[in-house]
Amino acid sequence: MAAGPTIAALPAGLADGAVVLGIAGFGGAGGNGGNPGNGGAAGIGGLAGGASGTDGANGKVGFTPASGGNGGDGGDGAHGVTAGVSGGAGGAGGNGGSVGNGGAGGAGGDGAAGAAGADGAGGTVTPFTTGGAGGNGAAGQAGGHGGAGGAGGAGGSKSGNGGAGGIGGDGGDGGDGGDGGNGGHGNTGKAGIGNNGGSGGHGGAGGAGGNGGAGGAGGASTNGIVGADANGGNAGNGGAGGVG
Repeated sequence: MAAGPTIAALPAGLADGAVVLGIAGFGGAGGNGGNPGNGGAAGIGGLAGGASGTDGANGKVGFTPASGGNGGDGGDGAHGVTAGVSGGAGGAGGNGGSVGNGGAGGAGGDGAAGAAGADGAGGTVTPFTTGGAGGNGAAGQAGGHGGAGGAGGAGGSKSGNGGAGGIGGDGGDGGDGGDGGNGGHGNTGKAGIGNNGGSGGHGGAGGAGGNGGAGGAGGASTNGIVGADANGGNAGNGGAGGVG
């Protein structure tokens, strides 16, 4: 009988020329990259950057077949940068091979903080009348939502463990409400009594988690020609804080 093909690195006990049947191993799939996150880290047997895992080595008759590769980890989601923008979702972990572990899901990105509200305009000054009220401050912008964590990869069909899910990102803080505008100054009245200054504008409501804006100061009154000074306007109320 003619000799069979030579197989490198035969296990002990198999002589050159023996008939050996190969049993294909199952490679683990690599992790998917987060969008817009980074590519997943390489798993065991995987290629760099979360690409699919390579096949496991062929098994030898009478020996345990080679393990499949572990799935790569998912990439983390990007953090929000522009005010009020939500964070990116984490990438999903790759699935394990036949006995490989699933990759961990990527973490979600943090949401960006909201922009502050604009300040209210100052009250107008009109001759012989009460000073105008200051404008209200604008509400602050709500912060961006945190990105969802990526799902963990499934474990191998035989004995692998599933990967852990990614942690969700933190929501951004709401922007502060704008300050109320100052009341306009009261002008001198015809009878010599100064008119009252306008009330200060109310502070804008805080964005989600933001602080309310401060109320504007009341306008000052001018001196009356004969009578006493009139009272300055009342200061506006600060805006209510937003819900966290």
